[in-house]
Order: sequence, then structure tokens, then C-alpha cells
Amino acid sequence: MMVKLKKFVILAIFLVVKLLHSILKPFKRISNFLICSIRYSLWRARLGALGENSKIYPSVVIHSPENVRIGDNVAIAEFVHIWGGEE
Repeated sequence: MMVKLKKFVILAIFLVVKLLHSILKPFKRISNFLICSIRYSLWRARLGALGENSKIYPSVVIHSPENVRIGDNVAIAEFVHIWGGEE
């Protein structure tokens, strides 16, 4: 029963994302800007520091982000893992 519910929830989330993508597709530039701005704000709140004009692409994993400081004009590509260690 739980497996079916889990599959249903995953399918529902997938369909919602697909629907949002199709709705926002005409507004791709605007939606990309909004998504990047939201991602930047979320990382800025979690990291020790995040410089201006820095980009952290999707699927980046940062362990102990409060110990990580990223300077200006830095780009961190997809699937990068960073360990902040202990302070």
C-alpha cells in the first residue's frame, strides 16, 4: 500500500513539475532569472559567505555550508560536492 502511495506521490510531483515547465516555457528567460535568483538567495542564507555575481548550478552538494565562503565571480558547476569540514 505504501509503495503504491509513494509511486503515486512521485508521479504527481513529476506531473506538476512538467505542467509548470510547460506553463513557464514561454517565459523561459524570466523563469530562469527567477529560479537563479531564488537559488542564489537560498545558498546565500546557508553559506558562510557568497560573493556577488557568483553562480551555484543545480545538483551541487555542500556539506557544512556554514563553514564555506565563496568569493565574487565564482561559478560552481553541476554535480560538484564541497565539504566545509569543521570550524
